[in-house]
Amino acid sequence: MSTSAVPTSFQYTETFSQATQSNEIWSLNFAASSARYAVGDSFDLSGRIGNALPFASAKDPRVFVSGGSSDNAKNPGIDKATPWVGGPWTLRTQGIIVVSGVDARLIEAEAKLNAGDFAGLTTILNALRAAPQNLGPITTAAMSALTVPATKDAAVNLFFREKAFWQFGRGQRLGDLRRLVRQYGRTQDQVFPTGTFHKGGTYSTDVNAPLPDVEKSNPLSMGCIDRNA
Repeated sequence: MSTSAVPTSFQYTETFSQATQSNEIWSLNFAASSARYAVGDSFDLSGRIGNALPFASAKDPRVFVSGGSSDNAKNPGIDKATPWVGGPWTLRTQGIIVVSGVDARLIEAEAKLNAGDFAGLTTILNALRAAPQNLGPITTAAMSALTVPATKDAAVNLFFREKAFWQFGRGQRLGDLRRLVRQYGRTQDQVFPTGTFHKGGTYSTDVNAPLPDVEKSNPLSMGCIDRNA
């Protein structure tokens, strides 16, 4: 089915009930004392983070942040240092969007990007921003219009920034960062966070998540055979 047949209001949602299983995002994040999901930013206590988006400090209606921005976390999460997602999952039964009509519009926008139609790309993005959109528990406020990017690099930056904010909290950002390397020709240090990490050390050069320790005891596990993007 073509994405054009999918209305922007469409949502396929994973639901929960207390008789079966709670929303795990709620379980791990319903209060500051258990808040395990930190909100990233373009700066932290150590300074600027290269390539990172200002999820916490942008005050974007698509990102629900508790604890202030990362330079002034008045109500930090479990680590007592970083802002956290205190909502919108305030109830253990609230659903999580798996895919939506907003995602369909983003697919269409990326097609415009790859066709070199930067005006068409911006028109789709601005249509999403012009009206309130329902993102499960969140209903966004209308946002100001974006300007048409003048270059391919600027268009790529604009699209993936908008995509990151529309899909915040749904586990899609890492895949997009890897696609920026694999499909858009950027290098790891142009895409992934760089600089000093505020809890010690520096950001590494990995482009995917390592195999968790719990899987290493699996006799059938062969480990990660490809750590490239």
